[in-house]
Amino acid sequence: CYDAFLDVTDPSYVLEQIGPEAPADTCTPAYDADSFYHYAGSLHEHTAYSDGTPLTRPADVYRRVKQSGFDFVGSADHSDNIGIPLSVGLSRAECSAEDFLYCLILVDKDRPQDAFAKWSATLTQSEAASDDSFTAFRGFEWTSDRFGHANIFFSRNYVNAKTGPGYAVTMALFWDWFSYPAQFGGGSDGLLSFNHPGREDDLESAFEFAGGDPGFTFNDFRYVPHADYRVVGLEVFGKGSEYDSDGPLGSWFSYALDKGWHLAPVGSEDHHGVTWGDPDLPKTVIVARSRKLDDLRDAMLARRMYAVAQHYNDLRLDYHVDGQAMGARLQRPAGTTLPFTVTVRRHSGAPMSSARIQLVGPGNEVIAEGRGDTLTGTLTVSAEKRYAFVRVLDGDAGDRPVAFAAPVWLLPGASPLPLCLPPAIWSGDSALHPRLP
Repeated sequence: CYDAFLDVTDPSYVLEQIGPEAPADTCTPAYDADSFYHYAGSLHEHTAYSDGTPLTRPADVYRRVKQSGFDFVGSADHSDNIGIPLSVGLSRAECSAEDFLYCLILVDKDRPQDAFAKWSATLTQSEAASDDSFTAFRGFEWTSDRFGHANIFFSRNYVNAKTGPGYAVTMALFWDWFSYPAQFGGGSDGLLSFNHPGREDDLESAFEFAGGDPGFTFNDFRYVPHADYRVVGLEVFGKGSEYDSDGPLGSWFSYALDKGWHLAPVGSEDHHGVTWGDPDLPKTVIVARSRKLDDLRDAMLARRMYAVAQHYNDLRLDYHVDGQAMGARLQRPAGTTLPFTVTVRRHSGAPMSSARIQLVGPGNEVIAEGRGDTLTGTLTVSAEKRYAFVRVLDGDAGDRPVAFAAPVWLLPGASPLPLCLPPAIWSGDSALHPRLP
């Protein structure tokens, strides 16, 4: 009751509920086992275009990750700096006197003019780095030291959290921008992932005497119906750490899912050095038709993703319920029993016999568990919508989490959901909602 009272008396909550609802569970992604493949890559990369190592640029990220043998990379410099020809990464590395001007102001020694057009230059560099064997794509990190940080990928526009009330007062204007048509400067063509939950906690600790800051972790992961379809991820690994276990009831991921969001786990690099793509950093694996940009984007929208920890970059995971892959929204009559299978492997097909596989439901409750590289069983559709995601722990490493896979959602209903249509938002026509049959 107390939480509900805070919601209805918060002007931000009222504004966040305005607009057409767009829940992800009004359709289910198309999938057949013979048409989809696992593509591994890195997300959440920084350069001197924001606060990374001086004299680095997105092209350096793309080149190094590609040379490391991965399939894709998504850069995400802080949007605070995208619109100005400055870098704030000087404290992270030495800069010679002869290069000081480039390190501080012009940022890019090869093409100093790009410092005045970082956003478009990033797109040009990503397109130049992409070919049939590798895809680079552009994103940015929205950074509020109160609500949290989030990455937005594939949008033609960006927004700066520091120049508006979204930074500390309300997230409502950010969600407005996220839903506003891209052709008019909005973010209706972007996909969002919540970053490192729980890290921006300065105000949370300062207001501990009053029960904490209500804005902590994106307004306590308050559900925003009109944003749900394109809010696709939550970081569970980042830098060299595992974030998820610090959340309520032992899982931020489960907590956000319980709030209503339809999310897939993300493994991010999120460092400010030059070791992009190294094996001691987490990765994300996308199950897509190909590594082409549109197919990767569609797979992220479908939540066909899983995250692998540092030093587990070669781990591959399959998770199917009733023949459908992770990210599926399966509507069946209540009481229906559906088979599930989870398999994990390493080293180009070698089994991971030390794995402890968990199937996890609402409230971070483990609903099925087993040792070894395979877990099978059944799930029963209940009278209420439920989800089940995969968490893999390594018995040889003290049972620490090393992989998470996106949920499958089970919904009660007389007939299966319609297939999600190809997203009209990619063409900029936000009036055509991709979930409509």
